[in-house]
Amino acid sequence: MYHITRNGGHFVSRLKQTANPTIVSVLRKYRGQAIDLAGKSLQDVLPHLKREVLDVLVEISFKRRSYKEKASLAKETYRLIGILDQGTNEYHLYLTSLSPEQISAEDVAILYGARWSVELIFKELKRIYQLDVINSGKDDVVESLVLVAMLALVVSHRVLNFMRRIVPEKGNRWTPMRWAEAF
Repeated sequence: MYHITRNGGHFVSRLKQTANPTIVSVLRKYRGQAIDLAGKSLQDVLPHLKREVLDVLVEISFKRRSYKEKASLAKETYRLIGILDQGTNEYHLYLTSLSPEQISAEDVAILYGARWSVELIFKELKRIYQLDVINSGKDDVVESLVLVAMLALVVSHRVLNFMRRIVPEKGNRWTPMRWAEAF
């Protein structure tokens, strides 16, 4: 994350359940008798929160790589988003370098959810269209095989969506992966 931000990029990542960063400041104000969070550890205040959305800046400590057999500790400040799951009454926690001006807290959760769709597409491209095993070193051949696989994937998904619309009662039986195998 440190290198991503230092090189001008952004990230959205799920925060480990065991992580316990220190809250630096609150980015979203709450009405009523809100708990003051600044300076407290996340795990200390999380069980007491009832907010639907938690949007704060946190300080993360991490070890840098060893240099001359010495590892140093570093601290960075990132934005932490917590979205309360009404079913489980637990927070889904996301860490990001994106500011509130760039993306809302709710949209961070949606963006992270879209990540899984991308993972499934890569899995399908590797497993069904075998893009993980291209037996050529020629750039033109590799590019052609990648483009053909991507076109086949797009056509397969379009036909699947069409089939789901015309036969909705059977639509859930066809996962994209299962459909691609048959396609």
